[in-house]
Amino acid sequence: MSDPHATARVFIDVPDHLARKAAWALRTLCDAAGCRLEVVRDRELSPGAVLAYAPRPLDGVPTIPLSAEASETIARGADVPAGSFASFHSPAPLVGAFPVEGTGFALPFDLVASAFVILAAWDERTRPQRDQHGRFPYELSFFATEAALDAADPPLDGHVRVLRRLLGEALDLTPPRWKGRSGRPLDAPDAAPGERSNGAAFAIALTHDIDHLHRWTPRAVAGSLRRAALDARTGDRATARWELECLLRAFTDHLPAGTDPYWTFLDLIEREDRLGVDSTFFAIASHHERVDGVDARDYHRRLPALLRLLRHSGRETGLHGNSRDRVDPAALSEDRSRLKEMIAGAVEGIRFHYLRCLYHETLPMLETAGFAYDSSIAFGAREGPRCGLSFPFRPYLLAEDRPLDLVELPLVVMDGTLQERHYRNLPVSEGRAAGQRVLAAVRDAGGAAAVLWHNTRLDPLVSRGYGQVYWDLIEWIQANGGVATSAGDVVGQWRAAVGL
Repeated sequence: MSDPHATARVFIDVPDHLARKAAWALRTLCDAAGCRLEVVRDRELSPGAVLAYAPRPLDGVPTIPLSAEASETIARGADVPAGSFASFHSPAPLVGAFPVEGTGFALPFDLVASAFVILAAWDERTRPQRDQHGRFPYELSFFATEAALDAADPPLDGHVRVLRRLLGEALDLTPPRWKGRSGRPLDAPDAAPGERSNGAAFAIALTHDIDHLHRWTPRAVAGSLRRAALDARTGDRATARWELECLLRAFTDHLPAGTDPYWTFLDLIEREDRLGVDSTFFAIASHHERVDGVDARDYHRRLPALLRLLRHSGRETGLHGNSRDRVDPAALSEDRSRLKEMIAGAVEGIRFHYLRCLYHETLPMLETAGFAYDSSIAFGAREGPRCGLSFPFRPYLLAEDRPLDLVELPLVVMDGTLQERHYRNLPVSEGRAAGQRVLAAVRDAGGAAAVLWHNTRLDPLVSRGYGQVYWDLIEWIQANGGVATSAGDVVGQWRAAVGL
């Protein structure tokens, strides 16, 4: 990614309790727009400002109106009133909160406060309900309760487009450009012969969570038989037939040959290499509860062979946080150290198993532990960036009124979200289309985000066709001028570009 060199001076006239929050929200949007941010609060320093955020217009400067209601809501730590979000006509699609009366402003609503409450997961902070896995449920989020918001159509990407338009009149903005696995720029899709671009328009981190390494354990065979019988009793004969087909192939093909439909790594790595893409694998370092996996002994017996393969193939390995890691800082550090020893290398990134990561409780632990990035803040039930932005960003620590020294890489597409019956339950063709729709939003924003495809959902029969969707999405990324690379690579480029 190229290094933005333009600096936007922004005048902020807000109450003290809102100043750092507003500066962080604007800095996050400016990073995505392609410029650095210089905040000034003294009106005498406002000359030279290219943007303002204030209760009254700054003469000659595009001004985002400050909403008194927004300021008061955030000061009280209160939930955002229902119906606050509404769509507005503008040169870019916009969704804002806290409408402001009056005229003479560049925008018709409080763009900064709306960005802050979405980016800072204010809904999770003010709505205490959690699901059976301890996660904040999609059904209670702004995206589910506000008709104007759609997780698959990231609202803050529109804010970034408006900033690019406003600031582009005064600054020489440098749009984000991304490099792939080789570190070399790609040819532009429409480049003339011999002409090269300075990078790709968007980047997608390919990631794989390693929840299971072996399907046909004795426990799994018994479980498959039970599920087939249950499906047959409840009238789902198609699923029962599929379970039995998988079992039959296990006894006729896999067990005699010593293969397994979950050990898809050799084919996965070979095909990724042929396509010139890279990926990151998140591995569990220890098991402590049933939710971590029921075949822990088998997992850890096979894990060293996988880690050797990943090291040999040059793949990044991250920690797949377990049930203890999300609540116990000592356990988190212990598991990270254990995995670092096993791979004889660095472990910079983390994604929690079942996405069991809370924005305001878990992420501060990751900063303390020294992780460079996380990619867990997502809704299992719905595709799209959970925080409404198709770019990496630094989450906000409300308890200390500051951004964390940690990058959140948005997870925007997960195979289970699209396919699982308790989530979207989409047929293959609809799942592919839903994934492409979200990737198109990242492309249109010029952003970077992550895709998750499990090793257990790549075998053609076991995945019921969803394995091919992964390869189709990679083909779509490359055909649309993007790069597909590892999570660490994307985050590294982003940190360098925004000066972290």
